[in-house]
Amino acid sequence: MVKLTAPVLIVLLAFAALMAWVELDAPISSVRVEGQLDEAERASIRQAVAAQLRSGSRRGTQIVPGGILSTDLDLLQQAIRDLSWPRHVTVRRLWPDGLVVSVDKEMVVAAWRDAYLNTEGKVVQWPGARADLPIFDCQVSQPRAAMEIYQRLNDATAPVGLRIERLAQNELGEWTVNFATGIKLILGAERLTQRVARFLVVYERELAQKEDLVEQVDARYANGVAVRWRQPLRGEPTVLAALARSQITKPWRANN
Repeated sequence: MVKLTAPVLIVLLAFAALMAWVELDAPISSVRVEGQLDEAERASIRQAVAAQLRSGSRRGTQIVPGGILSTDLDLLQQAIRDLSWPRHVTVRRLWPDGLVVSVDKEMVVAAWRDAYLNTEGKVVQWPGARADLPIFDCQVSQPRAAMEIYQRLNDATAPVGLRIERLAQNELGEWTVNFATGIKLILGAERLTQRVARFLVVYERELAQKEDLVEQVDARYANGVAVRWRQPLRGEPTVLAALARSQITKPWRANN
């Protein structure tokens, strides 16, 4: 009977452990994506996972794809978060050769150039298109400032049934709003609170029942608004006074 010395026994145990690791470190063959995601979003997650697994780990001069044990889950989570639209990500192993990825996505509220904005004005890339969101076309303001202005305008106009489809700002800092009803509202670059207030007074009193006839409202007047009708209407005024005060009283400015 061969008597094993302690060093030899340690080497044998280490070798056995290594063989067990290699045997258990099976290549990942399945990735389950969980969360309230559409197919484009799930595909984006799977692509990020596949790219990270292909990068694997370096052994000498070779890149070895990650297995169920050797894959760094922290790096994998970070690769998914780098897509920008996943807000919270968890990854866990599913034996013997799978991964489960759970994703809680950002809530985007507006389109910004070739990306989107969340409620805090953070730019978020997104797989696929979101045609259901308002479009921001701002030449001067940064995303966070534009989002603040949108939220204030939306808070003021949504209660009367006006949904903002487009918020635009030209190179002079002048703001224009397009509503889903087809009405275009010109606000200019300053005193937006007062101008929106005047518009709402006139809208509720005079325009709400005729909104399909209204093309544009210019609120850059001291005591009223100018209305452009879709076609000349006999008896309909082009300048309407705002004699009542609106509920919007908190001052704010469209600063950059």
